[in-house]
Amino acid sequence: MTGITPPTLIAACAVVIMAMGAGGALMQSQLAGVAKTHETAEAATKDREKILLDRITKLEDSEKKQAHDPVEKATLDAIITAFDKRTDLIQGQIIDINRQIAAALIIIDNNNSVKKTQPNPP
Repeated sequence: MTGITPPTLIAACAVVIMAMGAGGALMQSQLAGVAKTHETAEAATKDREKILLDRITKLEDSEKKQAHDPVEKATLDAIITAFDKRTDLIQGQIIDINRQIAAALIIIDNNNSVKKTQPNPP
């Protein structure tokens, strides 16, 4: 009889089962490698997204600041100009008061010197 003998059949089945086991192990190894690659790519994507979000936030803050700077500068310039004008006005009023005081002191001094001079007896 030249057919397949039971030991050959069992050996062939064992070889097929071992090949399938090895193929399964190889497939699990490849799937683990793919999962690791996917995790690494996902982490890199999250890092890139964080960096881009930080950059966008910085650019928006810069944009907001640039939008307000001319308005704030104009407001500050107007306040400084008004303050300078008020300071000049107050200084002018102080000068006028000093002139009035000086004039009053001159008048008082002239009145005192007139009273102090007594006429000479004849």
